[in-house]
Amino acid sequence: MIKTVKQACRFNPIIRDYRMSQEIENLAGLINDEGDGREFFSRNFITHGMAQLFHEELLRLSGKSDQAVFELAQAMSGGKTHMMIALGLLARHPHLCSDVLPPDLAARVDFGTARIATFSGRNNPDNYIWGEIASQLCAEDANEIYEIPNHAKDEIELIEFLAAPQRKPDEFLQAMQRLREAAWYLHGEEQCFFIFIKETENLSRQIERNTKEIPQPKIDQALINRLTGILEPVRKIAYQDVQVLPKLDELKLGGPRTLIVIKPDGKVPPSKLPNFFDYQQEKNNLLVLTGQDSLLADAVEERLRELYAIEQIHKRLRPGDTLFEDSRDRLEEAEDRFGKALSAAYNRLYFPVNNPVDGRDVLAGVTIDQGLKIGQGDQSAEVQIESLLASPRADYKLVRELTKDEYFAQAEEYLWPSGKDNRRTPWKDVVT
Repeated sequence: MIKTVKQACRFNPIIRDYRMSQEIENLAGLINDEGDGREFFSRNFITHGMAQLFHEELLRLSGKSDQAVFELAQAMSGGKTHMMIALGLLARHPHLCSDVLPPDLAARVDFGTARIATFSGRNNPDNYIWGEIASQLCAEDANEIYEIPNHAKDEIELIEFLAAPQRKPDEFLQAMQRLREAAWYLHGEEQCFFIFIKETENLSRQIERNTKEIPQPKIDQALINRLTGILEPVRKIAYQDVQVLPKLDELKLGGPRTLIVIKPDGKVPPSKLPNFFDYQQEKNNLLVLTGQDSLLADAVEERLRELYAIEQIHKRLRPGDTLFEDSRDRLEEAEDRFGKALSAAYNRLYFPVNNPVDGRDVLAGVTIDQGLKIGQGDQSAEVQIESLLASPRADYKLVRELTKDEYFAQAEEYLWPSGKDNRRTPWKDVVT
């Protein structure tokens, strides 16, 4: 006869534990009471929902996921607190990951012991929710800021309120800046550090959200447009045409000397460049700007995404809008960060030379010291490349100006290699 559930199952004694019935009151205490968590996981089954939460949250802690907020939507007694205890134990004791997680996920999880803060809606601390969280995380500067009475103050008043012996004002200014960037719904007005919290997203939140939503083709085209503008040939001595991130199989070289820009891929030179060069007929019509580090190239794209997002937000605002001046300042900062990233990433120039050993035409490379310039006039990238090619570092590849006598001397040496006194050379020797 088949047993009933009541006959077949026994209650775990832990369900009669008073602490478990009150667990929502002190989640942090429960996490601490579980020691290193081994006993907890030995008596608990990892459900599908729990495994999904582990996957997303632990990858976030490892810096490998953009998902930062997780809402557990189960009904009462649906296991929310149980899941939070399990997650808290894994975050505090990452050595458990290899025992609890699937091997493929455990291999991707990489973080030190995480600091944990817990807060229940039934708590009512004197320093409010964020002050309490800051206290639990030992973030003293942030805690002090949150403990300030909730009304408008400018930065000078705030620093006066926070001033303490052996504390520098710069410490508090830096903490305020970090808070501005991290708090999505914290708003302020001119000369005020913060004034109120409302449901409308502040500038930091809008930038973060818009950055993720920009389609990749728009970023690619924005990078092409900016590099084309930076490298535009004006003097046209070193090169006369620019092709940024072209499809090499569609590129035809002929006529003017062309500077092409290739995204760094970690290879020196980029892996697709040598084969492209070998199949070119007019090899001397080619210059290549690229870099050596693919991570730096990725950083350029990240900075450009941020810059693009801020530009779009700023265009929608008008003078007098609450976020107008803040967006203008952030736009200037983003332009500066993008420029520095671009300058560092695209710092390698390749040009054709003849190998004296075997007579082959090859690409020689030279590093652009101090990075690529992005200014105008004498501070332009074109002048910088021109000067580099005309220097001994590039074996004087570029001759900026030739006098009439120099032209004739070069022609004589090429056409009559046996000397100017013997100017009779078979035509076949000239053309071969």
